[in-house]
Amino acid sequence: MPINKNAVLNSLYKIAFADICDFADIITDEEGFCILHLKRESEIDREKLPAVSHIKQQGNHIEIKLCDKVKLLELLLKNMGEEDTKELKIIFDKKAKEFSK
Repeated sequence: MPINKNAVLNSLYKIAFADICDFADIITDEEGFCILHLKRESEIDREKLPAVSHIKQQGNHIEIKLCDKVKLLELLLKNMGEEDTKELKIIFDKKAKEFSK
């Protein structure tokens, strides 16, 4: 794929809208605990792989960290002519607080 503005924006879009469910299934066990079950490589959209910032494994514990969605969305909004992205950050911060409760 040639590198041009549309290719870069398309890549940013796929990364920005990737989520953990693109890489793992969330399963609830008998006790009600959520378990991440990593998907097979063949089940993962390879164009979304750059959304993974890092993967760390220690024993049976696996940590998957995705790229900063707010930064990616800010880049996309700026490309669309939206310079004020403060409102986007406020919305994401509010959603993050709700999710962590």
